[in-house]
Amino acid sequence: MALGLAGCASGTLTGTLWADRLGRRRTLMMLGMLMALGGIVTALTQHFMFLAFGFALGMINGMGRDRGLGLTVEQAMLAQLSGHQERTLRFAWYNVAVDSGNALGALMALLPALLRQQWHLDTLPSYQWTWCFYAVLCLASAL
Repeated sequence: MALGLAGCASGTLTGTLWADRLGRRRTLMMLGMLMALGGIVTALTQHFMFLAFGFALGMINGMGRDRGLGLTVEQAMLAQLSGHQERTLRFAWYNVAVDSGNALGALMALLPALLRQQWHLDTLPSYQWTWCFYAVLCLASAL
């Protein structure tokens, strides 16, 4: 968890310094790809050093919410694209969407158990498939 949070902190710092130079949209796309790569690394290895690398690279942590670069860049984009009159309403809807996504993500914690029950997978493969699904979702967000 600490390595994932360290990845979030370093990613946020890097993004704060470089997102406007790289482009905010491009930064979000790269973030989605890094998160997907972290998920794939986590799915494919049991070696601690590779897991640590995957967690830091993918900014995978146990916070249950995005507190990293994505949140920072999205909120900066939203503020820039909104006028004074609609800014509060747009941020309210943004938070509804983010919190709804977090709730769905929490429900996805059931996926390994469902894979074991419905597809009769062993414990490790059920988690590996869950991490692969996470990577697919991250790639979808990059697109």
